[in-house]
Amino acid sequence: MTAVIYYFSGTGNSLFIARGIAGELGGEAVSIARLAREEKISPKAQIVGIVHPVYAFGVPLIVERFVSKLDLAKDQYLFTVANYAKVQGAGISRMHRSLKRKGLSPKAGFGMVMPNNYTPFGEAACGEKREILFRRAGEKIKEIARKVRSGLEYPPETGSFLLRWLVGEPVGFLGGKMMNSEDRNFFTSEKCDACGICSRVCPVDNIKFELSRPVWKHRCELCFACFQWCPREAIEFGKNTAGKKRYRHPGAVLGDMLLR
Repeated sequence: MTAVIYYFSGTGNSLFIARGIAGELGGEAVSIARLAREEKISPKAQIVGIVHPVYAFGVPLIVERFVSKLDLAKDQYLFTVANYAKVQGAGISRMHRSLKRKGLSPKAGFGMVMPNNYTPFGEAACGEKREILFRRAGEKIKEIARKVRSGLEYPPETGSFLLRWLVGEPVGFLGGKMMNSEDRNFFTSEKCDACGICSRVCPVDNIKFELSRPVWKHRCELCFACFQWCPREAIEFGKNTAGKKRYRHPGAVLGDMLLR
């Protein structure tokens, strides 16, 4: 049985999950961001997984674009995993609708709680709280692999109906439309040394340098890779990130994120 697990990750959470599931299934984890220029994606593996974070209670735009290029046979087992900090919203339901519009039939959709990496909404869990999340995630990875290996179909873990339709669906619909202009809130402090890492980790090539300072080009997807991976913590977002701890999954290294 062969497996390929596609993932999109700005700080390493989805990477950790994808690698864990791939390891359990004896498959490989493949970055969605590194496939951005492919016109068609036709994996030959018997099992195909998609791991993605939940953004604005919905699906990252780069993942939506990936789905539009995905070409699968009917006998391939397709499943998804959405990871989020506290509330999933419509992450899984919107993802599965996108797949079905493409003519694909996901057999299962799993949710997983991971440390928050959207710093404007608060710092990530640390210490024992973080270790508990990682431990539970490890257990969930084994559960997902066991269910996927069975070849059976499972109801998607879409969470609360009320939260999904009263909050998740409306915000998820609007969120993608608002992201492109939100990068106007990014700026750099005097700590910036123009190392260029922010530009090299950006999955949508949204950062250029002018006069030795990064400039955001307004096609942002708010993955916060630039913010979290800046080695000097010189990037801020709005007025409430100064002094807050950055977050990167401890299992991820810079080389995992570099795209150029």
